[in-house]
Amino acid sequence: MEAAEGTNQPIQEYREPLLSTKLFIPPVRSKRVARSGLIIRMNNSLDKTLILVSAPAGFGKTTLLAEWVAQAGLPVAWLSLDAGDNDPNRFLRYMIAALNVALANGETAICATAQSMLQSVQPLPIQTILVALINDLTSMPEPFALVLDDYQFITGPEVNEALTFILEHVPSHVHLVIASRVDPSLPLHRLRAAQRLLEIRTEDLRLTVDETSAFMNTVMELRLRAEDISILNARTEGWVVGLQMAALSMQGMTDYSAFIQGFGGSHRYILEYLIEEVLDRQAAKLQTFLLQTSVLDRLCASLCDAVLAEEYNSQAILEYLDRSNLFFTPLDQVGCWYRYHHLFANLLQAQLQHSQPELIHTLHLRASQWYEEAGLPEEAIQHAFAAKELERAAGLVERSAIDILGGGEMSSLLNLFAALPEDLVLRRPMLCVLHAWALTFAGRFEQVGPRLQQAERWFQPGETTPEARRVLGSTAILRGLVADFQGNMGSAIELALQADKLLPEENLAERSIIPFVLGDYYWDTGELDKAEQAFDRIKQIGNTSGNLWTISVALHKLALVKVMQGKLHAARDLYQEAIDLASKRGGQQYGSMGAIYVGMSDLSREWNELGTARQAVTQAIKNMEHWPNPTNLVSGYVTLARICLSQGEIELAEDALKRAEEFSNMGKIFPITRITMEACRVRLWLAKGNLAMANQWAIEKNLDDKHDLAGQKINYMRELEWIAMARLLIARGELGRALAFLTIVAQTAEASGRNGRQIEILILMTLALQSAGRTTEALNVLSKSLALAESERYMRVFLDEGRPMEELLRACNKRMDGPLKGYTQELLDAFKMLTAGQAQIPASSYPAQPLVESLTGREIEVLHLLATGLSNRQVAERLYLSEGTVKTHTHNLYAKLGVQSRTQAIARARELDLI
Repeated sequence: MEAAEGTNQPIQEYREPLLSTKLFIPPVRSKRVARSGLIIRMNNSLDKTLILVSAPAGFGKTTLLAEWVAQAGLPVAWLSLDAGDNDPNRFLRYMIAALNVALANGETAICATAQSMLQSVQPLPIQTILVALINDLTSMPEPFALVLDDYQFITGPEVNEALTFILEHVPSHVHLVIASRVDPSLPLHRLRAAQRLLEIRTEDLRLTVDETSAFMNTVMELRLRAEDISILNARTEGWVVGLQMAALSMQGMTDYSAFIQGFGGSHRYILEYLIEEVLDRQAAKLQTFLLQTSVLDRLCASLCDAVLAEEYNSQAILEYLDRSNLFFTPLDQVGCWYRYHHLFANLLQAQLQHSQPELIHTLHLRASQWYEEAGLPEEAIQHAFAAKELERAAGLVERSAIDILGGGEMSSLLNLFAALPEDLVLRRPMLCVLHAWALTFAGRFEQVGPRLQQAERWFQPGETTPEARRVLGSTAILRGLVADFQGNMGSAIELALQADKLLPEENLAERSIIPFVLGDYYWDTGELDKAEQAFDRIKQIGNTSGNLWTISVALHKLALVKVMQGKLHAARDLYQEAIDLASKRGGQQYGSMGAIYVGMSDLSREWNELGTARQAVTQAIKNMEHWPNPTNLVSGYVTLARICLSQGEIELAEDALKRAEEFSNMGKIFPITRITMEACRVRLWLAKGNLAMANQWAIEKNLDDKHDLAGQKINYMRELEWIAMARLLIARGELGRALAFLTIVAQTAEASGRNGRQIEILILMTLALQSAGRTTEALNVLSKSLALAESERYMRVFLDEGRPMEELLRACNKRMDGPLKGYTQELLDAFKMLTAGQAQIPASSYPAQPLVESLTGREIEVLHLLATGLSNRQVAERLYLSEGTVKTHTHNLYAKLGVQSRTQAIARARELDLI
């Protein structure tokens, strides 16, 4: 369960995005000085790892890059940096977002692995994320560029170290371009020595006399004489902003030459002089607008109106500033959001500090209030900090913490708590609780207890005020949820019941966690009816609060109960209800819907609709990697692995399970999810004929030394392990032990109404009986499983058992009539389609039949070398054969072994002890 259930604020209403304005490529103005020579240099240097554009403020770095992007001839991602990007997680999230804007085309997510790691509920080592990022970039086939503008804001070592790693490992088709006022703390000397660096510096960016003439006379429309242009160029040393300020100062003058003759001094003095000249020449109201809105990083009309608190036509002023080139940059294509040139903003802020220091607090406070009303709490909090309104900042954090958590902004929330004075947090018990929520989902369990204790100390035992009940109830359910995450269901249920007595009825989101924990407890003990009642209670709470996330969680849990009861169509209806509701509310892409799509995919897999199943689970994984929950992601990849196994794609199944393992190590996942993953891995090992790994698993699980289940607690989770163990015993030929185990497990499943599980157990009993030569008993047990499965049209549970099951079904069909005969024929027809090549028959995990035709000595040699991982060419070189001859031997091997791929050939050979 995700942290969003910790308050009564509906998380589905909060979709805090990354600031898209940071990803916009600045538009190229139609009236500009073309930098053709620099553009050609950049285009001719795309074999370099890094293009660095380094110069002081105002030399046209951003303008140059925008012009280059427009002519680059390859996709370009753009990221404008600010001081907040010194957090490496935030830096990498924005980088990936920029890549998605430029390259994803609304279809496949870019760098999905690294993105999911960044959004993990538990922080990962940055090195791990960087390795995933490099791997993701390497897999992208087409060249592209990534522009990092305003890199001077990156001052901390973490981001510089991360980017150094990227530069040292980035594939050759990825081109990095950095613009900075100062040289970045990157290994420029190594890149320079290796000829992997193009440097464009101040001298390169200075406007020539001809370019100065074009700028002053064509762009700024001043019609200066050639000698004035020459003097101005010399005095400004080709500094673009200095020329722009001079041009603005000259607007309305009649004697340009006199002004230019008196123009001089260093850049700093010129700038100080001209900013006063520019401001003094503006109308008083415009001067006020410029000064007071300088506290804003980004400007839109309604935000400016709120900050100014006077009658202003802010939209008209913004459009005027854009038209007048007054150090102003549009951030979108529709004229809504803008920003000041950073240097201009700094100077305006300095002027504001000098002239109206008492107003700064009020301006930031107004901005904070506007952002709060606009539903942008993080910006509201930052302006509250800037206004030194720490109590307000604390209140905003308290009100929005769960929303920020739900948006995947774990690092941001923890940073906000770190910025709050400790004594201020300690004075707010609910803030302590919310900090504990963040610490819990960050995996810092050792810090959770002290925070909860700090919250609890404000109240006396038995205190019943609404605040006391909410805080004490929240601490109880939070501890219960942690216990649930850790599989300590006894403590979880006790704490949930305690929270139920404490939490006020109106705190619906917190209260929804109580039936969640209760339902998990009953699920764990196999009491499906009680679990269903608890999960239905979550749905009722979700309907009352209107919380889509809560409703989707409830429907997912209810559907899982139906699947366990063998009611697949009822489960499908519940999943569809969640999908329909999300569609009405525009929440189809919510990460919380990922579990719904995984469940729907698993149903499609069982009904042998493998294409549909694969498409659904792939989309689900994509959704969840944007808003990850490790448990749901592991379930998604396990489902994908089972689909791949059904399609005979062993290597892809193995890859999917590796991804599942990666996500399981990122954070706490439910124990049942881990056991499900392990059971799937056992099936994979058996499909590959790798009994050694399966045997090692059994030893580690303390399963192989048990010869009966007397006295064993066969709950839902242990049941999965015993079924996996039974598969291993059948594969090893220990049929008596397998049947003994399966008989006990079948009785437990039947007693608990777990018909879905019982079908699989009976199928395994059938195969074990048949292998033991007890055919009549096998067919009787198979008939029972068919009777349970017929109404819900189970398919893959039979088909995945391969040819032994096909033969048993054929024998069973001869002795049946009525609906079961028709159902059995459907399964046989599906087997025929598999045999005809329309789908793959899974590799059998049962004792192998001898080869019809033995292998030649040369074929055995080839087989041994293939098993070492050598390519056909390497095998040919080792055996002094042509590559074509090796291919012929390989083709013959596949035919004799009855397989279709190298992986299957090796697995089959191991089954037969040929290698």
